[in-house]
Amino acid sequence: MLELGKISKIYKTGTFGGKKLLAVNNVSFDVKDGEVISLIGESGSGKSTIGKMILGLISISSGMIRLNGVDIATLKGRALKDYYRKVQGVFQDPFSSYNPIFKADRIFRIIREEFFPKINNREWDKKIDSSL
Repeated sequence: MLELGKISKIYKTGTFGGKKLLAVNNVSFDVKDGEVISLIGESGSGKSTIGKMILGLISISSGMIRLNGVDIATLKGRALKDYYRKVQGVFQDPFSSYNPIFKADRIFRIIREEFFPKINNREWDKKIDSSL
């Protein structure tokens, strides 16, 4: 389970970082194994900032993010690679549709590896073809 506990992000702005911008304030939620979530909200509400913190792209100012009880800030090496296999983001990007086949193929491969590791190639291809 992925747990976010009272995470906040404060950006320092201004010429010398004297001003502070509270981008995310005490957000908490859990994502259970196998669950897929979407962050939805108005422009500037902190969705991208939360996603970046979950993915470790930016640090959190306060609070904690844990996967199966382990603080993600402590992950290194193999443990960090394993984390990125389990937790992935899909960012809104108007230019990301240039190669939709590659992206779909990658998503199907990840789904297969995680949820259907025992299905052979032929059976998997049949399952995908029937779904499309």
